[in-house]
Amino acid sequence: MHDLIHESLRTILNAAIVALVPLAVAALVQQLRKMGLQITREQEARLEHYARLAAAEAEEWASQRLRASIVVHSADKLERAIASLVDKVPGITRDEALRVIHAQLPAIGAGAAAALSDLRRAAANGVR
Repeated sequence: MHDLIHESLRTILNAAIVALVPLAVAALVQQLRKMGLQITREQEARLEHYARLAAAEAEEWASQRLRASIVVHSADKLERAIASLVDKVPGITRDEALRVIHAQLPAIGAGAAAALSDLRRAAANGVR
């Protein structure tokens, strides 16, 4: 009788383990994905921060050059910002840097975003 109970418990336990292991693995995979997404969001936020810094540095560089009566084109500023971001973020490509910098221009009020903002402000104030 004791052997029968022991065998029954072992069979039930083995069946429970077989049923619970996939559920535990699925929960673990889901948790790892969540952690991976969180890391990705943190990395993205850090990249956006560096892109804003790079664009602001390029704007400052251009401002200093303009004060010295040196002509600066928007392509020069963009190139300067891309180079700065590539230097700050290991492994980023120039194309990724360009994409991120363009996305961050409105945040710092630069580029075409600044021109549109100035036009809206002027229209709101009745300036022609």
